[in-house]
Amino acid sequence: MNVLALQFMTLICPISGFAELVSELNKLPVRTDSLRTRTRKMELERQLAKLEDGIKVFSRPRVFVRIGE
Repeated sequence: MNVLALQFMTLICPISGFAELVSELNKLPVRTDSLRTRTRKMELERQLAKLEDGIKVFSRPRVFVRIGE
């Protein structure tokens, strides 16, 4: 796999995953009464925050990647 294809996959996966997580979060009820609903909502929000950080990093004009570690 060449570098351009790897960059493309690295950018597309978080964006599509972000959209899926947002739609799943929107499907949760507004009132989070049960423990299961609260923990699921917190887990989704944690995953969204992680994806936002990844998208922010790769949306920069230049991204430096270490090779060999």
